[in-house]
Amino acid sequence: TIFIGSMGPAGGGRNKISPRFLRHLNLVSINEFDDSTMSTIYNSIVSWHLGIKAFPPEFNTLGQSIVNATLQVYKGAIKNLLPTPEKSHYLFNLRDFSRVIQGCCLSNTGSIEDTDAFRRLWVHEVFRVFYDRLVADSDRDWLFNFTKEVTQRCLQRDFDVLFSSLAQDGDHIVEDNLRSLMFCDFSNPKAEFPKPYLEVKNIEKLRILVETQLEGFNNMSKKPMD
Repeated sequence: TIFIGSMGPAGGGRNKISPRFLRHLNLVSINEFDDSTMSTIYNSIVSWHLGIKAFPPEFNTLGQSIVNATLQVYKGAIKNLLPTPEKSHYLFNLRDFSRVIQGCCLSNTGSIEDTDAFRRLWVHEVFRVFYDRLVADSDRDWLFNFTKEVTQRCLQRDFDVLFSSLAQDGDHIVEDNLRSLMFCDFSNPKAEFPKPYLEVKNIEKLRILVETQLEGFNNMSKKPMD
C-alpha cells in the first residue's frame, strides 16, 4: 500500500504533524513561487487565451496588467486578511489566483466588447473569489478600497469612470454599487453552447428570467425550490 498526502505549513487552522507520524513518510517540499515565476505562468495562460479567441491587439498589454493586478490583490489578501478563530477560512493560495484568471478566460470577443468590459470582468472575478469569502465589514471595506487602488495603479483606469453605469445620480462608486456587478452564462437562454459569459446590464430582466426558469422547474419537479 502506498499512501500519498499533501499539506501546508502549520498555522492558520492547520495542525502540526507529530515527528512520530512523519518518521513513517518520505517528505517532498516545494518552495513558494516568486512573483516573477507566477507572472510568467499566468501571463502565458492569458496570452494563449487572448490569442486563440482572436482578441484585438490592445488586449495583449491589458492581459499582462490583469495578471499583475491579480498578483497584487492575492499578495495583499495574504498579508492583510489573516486567519483567526472566527475567520479560519481566510486561507488564500494559488487556487484563488487561478480562479480569478480562469474567470477572466471565460471571455470571448462576443461577450467582451472593449477593454473596459475586460477590466470590469476582472473586478467581478476578484470579488467572487475574495470578497464573497469575507465575513467582517471591515475586511470587505478594505478589499473594496484596495481593489479600487489596484485598478487605478495596474489597469490605468479610474474606478468611478469604469463603473459609471452602476453609480446613482452621478455619485462616486461605493461598495454597495458593486453588488449590481454581475457576469453569468445564463442571461441568454437561447444562446448556443458554449454559452457566452456576459455582463448583466439589466438586473430586473435577469430576475424575471430566473424566476421564470424556477417556476418551470417547480412545475416539473417533485421537490420544488423556493
